[in-house]
Amino acid sequence: MKKETRIFLIILIGWLSLLNFAILKTIIQENINSYKAIIVKNLVSGAAVYYPLNTNSLFSVLIAPLFVFNALVIIFLSLSYYFWIKSKKHVITRKQISGKKSQSAMEFLMTYGWAIMAFIISIAALMYFNVLKSPTGQSVCALSPGFNCKDFVVGESGVALVIQNALRVNIREVTVNITNSAQGPCIESKPPKDLDNDEADTFFVPCLNINTIGTTFKGDIVIKYRKENSALSSTTTGLITTKVQDYKYNDTEAPIIVITEPINNQNYNTLFFNLVYEIIDFSSVTCWYRLDNGNNVDLPNCQDQYNINSKSAGIHTLTLFARDVKNNGVNKTVSFTTSGTPDTQAPTWSNPNIAPTPVQQNNLVTFNTTWTDNIWLAGFILSVNQGSSYVNYSYTQFSGITNIASYKAQITASTGTLVRWRYYAYDTSDNMASSDIRQFTVGSGSDYPCPSPECGPAEEGEGLLEK
Repeated sequence: MKKETRIFLIILIGWLSLLNFAILKTIIQENINSYKAIIVKNLVSGAAVYYPLNTNSLFSVLIAPLFVFNALVIIFLSLSYYFWIKSKKHVITRKQISGKKSQSAMEFLMTYGWAIMAFIISIAALMYFNVLKSPTGQSVCALSPGFNCKDFVVGESGVALVIQNALRVNIREVTVNITNSAQGPCIESKPPKDLDNDEADTFFVPCLNINTIGTTFKGDIVIKYRKENSALSSTTTGLITTKVQDYKYNDTEAPIIVITEPINNQNYNTLFFNLVYEIIDFSSVTCWYRLDNGNNVDLPNCQDQYNINSKSAGIHTLTLFARDVKNNGVNKTVSFTTSGTPDTQAPTWSNPNIAPTPVQQNNLVTFNTTWTDNIWLAGFILSVNQGSSYVNYSYTQFSGITNIASYKAQITASTGTLVRWRYYAYDTSDNMASSDIRQFTVGSGSDYPCPSPECGPAEEGEGLLEK
């Protein structure tokens, strides 16, 4: 076997190997693309689906025989070359080269010509099948061992991932988040889910600043979980890189309500109790509660602690409501018993002030007063007299033992008019107190206490202080 022939044989084997690698990569990519729409559809429905190899793909059917043929040729050529080396029966020397020099040169050129042509064709094939393409623009979802990223999609509202548990144990309280993304911040998936061994489920991670469709999204995947029968929490990581698609997560899950206090069937030696709770949902939520057969009471920003006065001893029922932006609603009820002495102490006030000063006509003025209660504040009303009579503004909720009543009102009175104002505040026992009357002149100076007896009991006829 000539030296040139051996070189050509080695190059041919290498070229066929690279071509087979490109064919295999293309078959896999073709299968991924063929069921991408099905995956997205199932992400929307929340189903976890396993997808077989798409052997019915026309492209796979046509190119698979070429893959098998190339593999057989590679095996045959490799074995031929191996046995030739092993036998050592053919030793090439210059003396064995017969024929004229021109014939030898022609054979040399033809041999290397085929090798060069094979090299050019192999490079073209690799470029055509994107084997030489940088992975920067490709979609990647990679997780640490023990978890499989079955599929993923990024839409303008967040990231949906189908994650499979491959830890060989059941895991509980699984949540997923995306960190270190320039298009964040992202919010941890809710509610936590349980994944048995080999089970897969969809996790949606809302992100607040995802760019427009077609841009690249990159981030680190953080998975938190707890192994079954273990109290220890574990964390694993991964990464995701893909293009933002026209995808919207179909949220059909209602929020989850966890009430820590009051405890169901608990006896409390007071009329007052704390409502301590948590609302679990990936989107913004509206919350309110109802005590016994009373009115609904809003919980601003779904604050996780709120003091409530049962007002009377006995058995009470509290129902907590929550609804997300997709109008998925849920409620949870607890029953408990209270006893004790009713609260009769009204809130107290301090530090009244306005801004800006001096007040000009048509200014939007902020009126502030600090309030403190022995139990819990409930709400306030601002009352302003711009020269004729007092006008009471809307009842506004606030809470806590100490808080600031703050309200903005436009002053329409003309320059030189004397304007008077005061606050009324309520606690959760419906005890009401009013601050002293203060006054200022439009166009000059700051506010100051209204002098007595000018602002005595007669000034308290504002009335209409219904909440």
